[in-house]
Amino acid sequence: MSGRRDPSGDAPSAPVGATPAAATDAPSPAEDALVRIGERFGGTVRFTRQEILHFADLAHDRNPMHHDDRAANASRFGGLIASGTQATAVMMGMFATHFTRRDDGVARAALGMDFAMQLRAPVRPDQDVRIEWEVVEREWKPRHRGWVVTGRATARTVTHTGQDQVAIEMRGVGLVMPADRI
Repeated sequence: MSGRRDPSGDAPSAPVGATPAAATDAPSPAEDALVRIGERFGGTVRFTRQEILHFADLAHDRNPMHHDDRAANASRFGGLIASGTQATAVMMGMFATHFTRRDDGVARAALGMDFAMQLRAPVRPDQDVRIEWEVVEREWKPRHRGWVVTGRATARTVTHTGQDQVAIEMRGVGLVMPADRI
């Protein structure tokens, strides 16, 4: 296929008679509706002592803070705590679930691309963990017919003295696209 070079001579332009890239690369109205900046989602979870023990075993996390009451009681935490992988897995799961939901009539699919987190405070057995995500950025990727979406999340707990605290902060990046693109 022959193409023309753009005036700078750096890259070929569209073939003669082709639709300009800008006209075909823009998202359709349905694709535009897949995700919005500012959209929020999340929920509250609670891990029982037994779930903490079981998850740490499944994750091969042998840290005594997740298995050994005596060691955990003697630590700075004063008792058993959930593995960071347990709480962050739930946060990533909420991200994936939100962008693959169908409850709003939009058939979408998603692939996780990158997650980064900071563990700020422990999550204890039978403690409510309030997780909230917010979409802070989206970038249309014509090649994938989808959005690269960046979200920021916090997981908050309440201390034994009743003080609200941030336990985990997370940034997640994923590709959100129409369900037939997966």
